[in-house]
Amino acid sequence: MLPLTLNLKKSEPSIRIALLMVLLYWILPVHALLPIDDPDVWWRFKVGEWIVQNHAVALALHSYEW
Repeated sequence: MLPLTLNLKKSEPSIRIALLMVLLYWILPVHALLPIDDPDVWWRFKVGEWIVQNHAVALALHSYEW
């Protein structure tokens, strides 16, 4: 039994890395399937659109015409 435990100890870091990679690749797709329950998310999308269009970050809100 000793050689089997030695082999498991040697492969333990690679098993941990593999499990971590599987978890990381599953978190985003599963999270994307959840419903959007934050009513403020659309405001954030609109602000992000403004940042992309103007290539700047708004320091103060000057107008509510969005």
